[in-house]
Amino acid sequence: MANLIESKIADKLEAENVGFFSGRFEMYSEAIRKKVNDVHMSKDAGNQPLFPTAGTFLPFAFIDGNCTGTCTPGTGPTRPGPDAPRRPNANRIQEAFYNGWLHKHGIKHLTLDGPDGLAIFCFGPSSLRRNDLYLLAQSEADEHVRVAQAHLIQDDDLVLRVMYGDSIFPWRTCLRSRYNASIFDPRKDWKDDVDAAMSSVRELVEHHYGEADQMWPFMAYEKKLKISNMPLKAIYTSKMFLRNCYVCLYGNKTSERFNCQPPILEDYATAAV
Repeated sequence: MANLIESKIADKLEAENVGFFSGRFEMYSEAIRKKVNDVHMSKDAGNQPLFPTAGTFLPFAFIDGNCTGTCTPGTGPTRPGPDAPRRPNANRIQEAFYNGWLHKHGIKHLTLDGPDGLAIFCFGPSSLRRNDLYLLAQSEADEHVRVAQAHLIQDDDLVLRVMYGDSIFPWRTCLRSRYNASIFDPRKDWKDDVDAAMSSVRELVEHHYGEADQMWPFMAYEKKLKISNMPLKAIYTSKMFLRNCYVCLYGNKTSERFNCQPPILEDYATAAV
């Protein structure tokens, strides 16, 4: 079933399909802008909003890497029976999927999530040994987001909407991350406030990962996942697509928090790439 779903709808979760959501970028940015202002002002009712003017806020969605742990690959005997030799190059296979920081083997995906609760695209899987920058380069996400807004380039006042990620992500044409302003920056206080507010708001991505695991928990059981024996890409893609369908029907905490409604299921399911 996972292979069937993946073969039919994989294109809806590929970076090339970002264009389907391009008409919602402005709405996404405005929803995030309001929430960023609310988060900042809730700390001190006397504070002014960080972004008081509508239309000037750039981020429209949040990009991040999602790690999925698996059992150790490359183990096991080459044939049944006692004293069977282990698989050749088992140690190298294990190293290829091992992440020393997380202390686990597994795979990794890169996702872009909007304030309406949907995963705009999902790229992967890659080895858990790879970092987010590798997936960013391989997915060409920055280029796809720019191309999705190409029809607006004739507008002299165009401000391209951008993705927002954590501090590992570099600044690109359509990608932003923390300012991490130096002590000599004249706008350090404002930039530090923006960093703090955006860090709080971008937590929605982690909620989406947890929500998908709660709905379809199979991929949360790393001891059951076998890289070489299971279609993990198809299973993960199916999980993310079905979660998107659920959000289109019922919404979720993200769409409520940002007051940003997802598209109806018929529009999302029938959209052409």
